[in-house]
Amino acid sequence: DQRIARPVAVDTTVHELGEIDRPPVYPGGEEALFGRLARPDTCALVTSKNTCITSTRVVLNFIVERDGSLSNAIAEEGACAPLAGYALCAVRTLGRFTPGSDQGRLVRVRMRVPVTYELR
Repeated sequence: DQRIARPVAVDTTVHELGEIDRPPVYPGGEEALFGRLARPDTCALVTSKNTCITSTRVVLNFIVERDGSLSNAIAEEGACAPLAGYALCAVRTLGRFTPGSDQGRLVRVRMRVPVTYELR
């Protein structure tokens, strides 16, 4: 008797925050998340404050996966390139989130996080 295993369909849907019951949560909450993004331990900002004078705001866009890990991190257009690189480095240093869920199922969730840097 030969049985053929059928492939299991994997739900790759990415949900927006407003569509789900429980959003992803960073350990320590928003304050810890913004603190980590503002001052990552292993990232260096290579720029003078004159380089990014027009924009010190970076909007990060990433997906929190079902296991709490992050994927597809980008800095949205309009950010100063050195700050965008710094912010993306900071995202890569983040630990796992508590994943989002909808109707009791863990789901992939898109996060948009605006970060404003103060250049000194």
